[in-house]
Amino acid sequence: TFTYFPLSRLFQKFNINVRVLGVICMTLQIIIGFLATYNHTTNSKAKNFVNVKTYILRGIFAGGTVSVCILVSKYSEGIAGLLSVFPAILLSSLASLWISHGKKLVQSSLGPLLLGSVSLGVYGISFSEIFYFLVHKNDINLYLSIVIAVFFAYLITISLSTLPILGYLTYKQKKHEKNIDSSLEISDNKSNDDLYE
Repeated sequence: TFTYFPLSRLFQKFNINVRVLGVICMTLQIIIGFLATYNHTTNSKAKNFVNVKTYILRGIFAGGTVSVCILVSKYSEGIAGLLSVFPAILLSSLASLWISHGKKLVQSSLGPLLLGSVSLGVYGISFSEIFYFLVHKNDINLYLSIVIAVFFAYLITISLSTLPILGYLTYKQKKHEKNIDSSLEISDNKSNDDLYE
């Protein structure tokens, strides 16, 4: 988010394509997400029941931010895009997690949430490229182009973003659980040794 505005002005000044800006920002998000999950040590899990009121408030908050984004898009598409992702998706998810389950779960969810939202960027870039190619380069019907672009952008997102990130996070979780089990085993052996001495 913080890189968008200075980079967009710089890219406009040197006449660099906005697609490059999107890829750079998404790459930075991937790097930050990996850094946030690299030494993932918390073992927090959702234990509390989430009431209907929390879901309703989350929906109202997300709907309100989307409405604001639509209004802002008349003045600046870039700001509207940023507002639609951060408050509508990330902030509402984190706020509802905080209310329902507490601070520890939110802290352990930040990295995976950042990595998960990379799928939005992959989908957006894939859809726009495929749609542009179909409509402007091949003169295919608008509605058919939308259907084709949605389908292939979805496949690209699943294969290039969702599945690799899911695999990485599953690997990190299993590694973390294995480390916990081995540290518990070491502490059990140490306490047994202390008993025999």
